[in-house]
Amino acid sequence: ATVYNNDGTQVDVGGRFDVALG
Repeated sequence: ATVYNNDGTQVDVGGRFDVALG
């Protein structure tokens, strides 16, 4: 799964959705 931090950086969380801090 791909999520985005508040600053717009992309984070790959390996298929899970975690809370993206930023």
